[in-house]
Amino acid sequence: MRSTQREDGEWAVTVAAQYADGRLRYFVVPVTADASGASFAVTGAPGAVAGPARAAVGKSPYGVSVPSDGDLSLAVGEFFGAYLTGAGEVDRYLAPGVKLSPISPAPYTAVAVQRVSAVQEAAAAGKVPADGTAVRVASALLRNHASTNTCA
Repeated sequence: MRSTQREDGEWAVTVAAQYADGRLRYFVVPVTADASGASFAVTGAPGAVAGPARAAVGKSPYGVSVPSDGDLSLAVGEFFGAYLTGAGEVDRYLAPGVKLSPISPAPYTAVAVQRVSAVQEAAAAGKVPADGTAVRVASALLRNHASTNTCA
């Protein structure tokens, strides 16, 4: 998690431990380094400490919900289907001159887009934009690493 030098060669190292029941606890461990800095030794018992404060999370710019049956959502799903399963070409979804090869070997056998959000209101309008129009989207894909190896 974090380390702080206290004196020459002495450090306080904060570590996190996750228990089997999901609890997360933090401990500070006193550590000493040898003169070369190549070897370390714990010099005392760990002490429980408070966890770090949570960082403030800003509002997402992707606040426009895109209809799941619209052209944009379908194109996002087709792109991820081609990219993550190796079925189909990704080139048709890329800007001219951009090269992106599908992941090989393909990690998934299927992809299902659960949600697409955009920055621009026009992305949710359902109309196909003019050539050269850039649309910033974020999508939610569910992954299932069970025996089917499906990205849903």
